[in-house]
Amino acid sequence: MLTGKMPTIADIGEKTLIRELLPRLSTHEAFANSFGDAASTMRTPDGRLLHFAIDRVAGPMAVRHGWADHRLWGRLAVTSACSGILAGGGEPQAVMLALILPREWPAEAAAQVIEGAAEECAANDIVFAGCDATEGPSPEVVASAIGVGDGDRDGRSDTASTMPTMPTMPTMPSAPSAPSAPCAPPGRGARPGDLIVLAGDLGGHFSAYLQLTHAARSRDRSAASRRGAWLDYVARPRARWHEAAAVRQAGLATAGANTRPGLLDALTALSTGLGAEISLDALPYHPLALECAERLAIDPFNLALGAGDWNIVYTVREEPWERFHQARPAGDTLKLTAIGRIGTGTGTGTGAGTDIAWTNSTDDRFTCRHVTPEPHDGHALVQHLRHARTLIQTPA
Repeated sequence: MLTGKMPTIADIGEKTLIRELLPRLSTHEAFANSFGDAASTMRTPDGRLLHFAIDRVAGPMAVRHGWADHRLWGRLAVTSACSGILAGGGEPQAVMLALILPREWPAEAAAQVIEGAAEECAANDIVFAGCDATEGPSPEVVASAIGVGDGDRDGRSDTASTMPTMPTMPTMPSAPSAPSAPCAPPGRGARPGDLIVLAGDLGGHFSAYLQLTHAARSRDRSAASRRGAWLDYVARPRARWHEAAAVRQAGLATAGANTRPGLLDALTALSTGLGAEISLDALPYHPLALECAERLAIDPFNLALGAGDWNIVYTVREEPWERFHQARPAGDTLKLTAIGRIGTGTGTGTGAGTDIAWTNSTDDRFTCRHVTPEPHDGHALVQHLRHARTLIQTPA
C-alpha cells in the first residue's frame, strides 16, 4: 500500500512529465524523429514526410491590455503551430483549432479567434481546416498543424507534386551537394564547429510591449507618433516563412529550433552535450529593440532574451553556408545571420543553458528572460554574458 503522497504536476512540472514519459512508449517504425521536438515527423509508405505540430496558445497580453481584438489570438495560434513545422524543416499546409470556452464568454470574441486564424492561414496560402469548440471553465485555444517534407533523411525520394504548395518564393542560391531533406531534430544533427544561424532579428516584440506600457504609465506624449508601429508589431505575430523556405530549398540546416520560449531555450535545444559560443557583436537587433534601448536606457541584449519574435535558430555546416551566403543576390532581404558556433563539449557545461537557470518574470510570452548563472561553471556562453555584464541577476 502506498503511504507517501503521489507527486502532482506542480511537483514535477509538465515538461518533465512529458520528457520522462514519452521515451518509455513504443514508437512506430514510420516515426521519423523523436518525442519532445517542436514538430513530430512520420514517413509515409511512398517516402514522403509528414510533419505534425500541436500547441496550446496562451491568451495574448495585447488582448488583455485592449491593444488588439481577439483576432490576434487566432493569428498567434496559426503562427505558433506553423513555426514548429518550419523549424523542423517542413512546409506547413493546414491548421485546425480547438476552442475551450466558458458558457458566459462573448460569442463575438470566439468568432474573432476563428476569423483571425483563417486570415493568417490565407495570408500564407495554407488551408484553414476548421475548428471544434467545447465548454470549459476558462477560454483556451489549441492549434494543430500539418506540413510536408521532401523525402527521407538521405534525400532519396521527393514530395508528391499533388500536395498543396506554398506561395512562389524568390529563387535562392542552393548549397551544392546538399541533400533535399528535412533538418534533424534539435540537438541531434549539430556537430562541433557548426555555425549557429538565426532567422529573424531579436527584441522587437518585447521592445514594442515595453514601450507601449511605459508610454501608458508615463503619459509620454512624444510616444504618440510611434504607438502605431508598436501596436502593429504586438498585434501581428510573424513566423519566419521566407527564411525557412530559403533554408529548406538550399538544404542548409542540420538542426533547427524556434525561439517561441526565448533565445536561450533554443540554444539549449540545439547544443545539448556540445555547448555553444555566441558572438554578442553579431546579434541582429530589430529596429524597435534599438529604439527601445535608447529611449528607456536598456541594454539591447536584455531585450533579445524576450520571446514573441518567432525566430528560428539553425545549425549549419560552415562550407555550405559560405557558398550560400556568397551567392545571395544584391538586395536580398532575407534575415539570416550567423551568430555563433556549436562547441566541442569542453568545460564544465554540457550545453548552452545546462549550467544556467532562468525563469520568466511572469508566465506570459512577452516577458524578458531573467538569467542566473550557477557558480563556477565554465560554459562559453555564460562567460560571454558575464564579460559583457548583460545578465539580469535573479535570486538563485
